[in-house]
Amino acid sequence: MRKESLYRFHDDVHSHEVEIRFNNGDSVHDHRMTGATSYDLGHEHKYDTSTDMSANVTGHTHQYFGVTTVDAKHQHEMRGQTGPAIYNSNGSHYHEYIGETSTNGSRPHVHQYMGKTKSRK
Repeated sequence: MRKESLYRFHDDVHSHEVEIRFNNGDSVHDHRMTGATSYDLGHEHKYDTSTDMSANVTGHTHQYFGVTTVDAKHQHEMRGQTGPAIYNSNGSHYHEYIGETSTNGSRPHVHQYMGKTKSRK
């Protein structure tokens, strides 16, 4: 059985449509990612973003995209794919991620980042 839901969000400036599909009864979910990049050239950046939606099936992963805070008059993009789900004894799970930001800055450079997503059931 396939279920579909369409959610519409809008305000005076813009609107979004998000379609969430449930295939074979699997629920979909995302994860929050927060942290700080490596300290390079006298600064670091912070990030707070979410992964894309994915079905909660064994071994699933998530794509992610985010933008760091502005520090030292510039920011960086982050994008990639998490590792597979790691399950906790209480049934929740999280994902590990590791990557390198886009190149930016008056002295072009990158930052490294790594961490674990927030757990979800």
